[in-house]
Amino acid sequence: MQKQLGLVTAVLAVLLAFATEGVAQATGGSVIGQALDQNGAVVPNVTVTLKNEATGQTLATQTTGNGAFSFPNTLGGEYTVTAKPQASRKQPRK
Repeated sequence: MQKQLGLVTAVLAVLLAFATEGVAQATGGSVIGQALDQNGAVVPNVTVTLKNEATGQTLATQTTGNGAFSFPNTLGGEYTVTAKPQASRKQPRK
């Protein structure tokens, strides 16, 4: 009986921990987008940087083959998004 009570208490504690997390307000979100050129064509393999203006924290990612990018789980706030194509590697001429 003592063993069962301990198990029930442990399960109840875990359930309560998840229940309080479920009712908490979300404080962030995600930033998603697609890199396009001036003609509306997708631009793959672009480095996209996300800068939090309040903290100065920066995150970077690469766009996919269809120009898509995402920054999941970002805190709420004001951000600056910049995109820069990868530097092309020139082959030396002989």
